[in-house]
Amino acid sequence: MDFRDPTAFFRIKGAEDVNPDPESQNLISADLKIDIISWANVKPARTTLDFRVENLLDEELYFPEYGRRRINSLPAGEGRTFYAGVTMGF
Repeated sequence: MDFRDPTAFFRIKGAEDVNPDPESQNLISADLKIDIISWANVKPARTTLDFRVENLLDEELYFPEYGRRRINSLPAGEGRTFYAGVTMGF
């Protein structure tokens, strides 16, 4: 293994190059919860609006394919994703 090459650890000997080689990534997410009782006068004991964004930098993520060792990597997600919801306590 060539330690001067940062992707050498993730390479699988004899695997076909189908996707980009896996590299170190920064997977950054944001989670925001807003307690709406104070401004919406909602009666339940606790009501929050929930917002979440995963992969803020919209990085292309690839994991090494160690299972079958036939290809070099597998895609690990769809990119940036958004989630929203409401939580109500009774």
